[in-house]
Amino acid sequence: MTRSRLESFTDAILAIIMTIMALEIHTPSHPNWTSFSTLFLPLFAYFVSFFGLTNLWMAHHQLIHNVKEVGYRSVFLNMLLLFWVTMVPVSTSWVADYPAKALPEQFFILIQLGWFILLEALIRSVKQEHPAEVDPNLSVISWWAIVLLLFFLIFPLPYSGLVIGVLLILRVLILWIKNGRLR
Repeated sequence: MTRSRLESFTDAILAIIMTIMALEIHTPSHPNWTSFSTLFLPLFAYFVSFFGLTNLWMAHHQLIHNVKEVGYRSVFLNMLLLFWVTMVPVSTSWVADYPAKALPEQFFILIQLGWFILLEALIRSVKQEHPAEVDPNLSVISWWAIVLLLFFLIFPLPYSGLVIGVLLILRVLILWIKNGRLR
């Protein structure tokens, strides 16, 4: 499959997911600050998921921007990744509604962990197919991120998924700035 076809399809799916997340945020019941304050957690969860997906989109672009063709295994892994991230609106909405409950936090963290693992598998697959065209240092998994995600998946604390999401967004942003990729 051509890179542009895979990239266009992935871009479209991620745009749809981000739009669905925005549609899950409902307007306040009354036009006052008290009602508006009820939007804080849904907006915060949306922020975490939106910029997490933005990091995914940027890494995906960085991965395939020099590649002309993508092999079947990589296309399959890309589709598996997209399937997984279609659960982001569900996990975001659920954790926004119940941020202090264990199961929504665990589900939110599981979705984050799954997309990191699947994105790393995709990166390794494309690197294997095109070792000269892909940045050899490109990776999304770090040992501390996986340990943190697994720890809070097993022992969820209130708001832990959202806090981890912010930490991972900041980690990726710092890495992108450090490596000079944000130009």
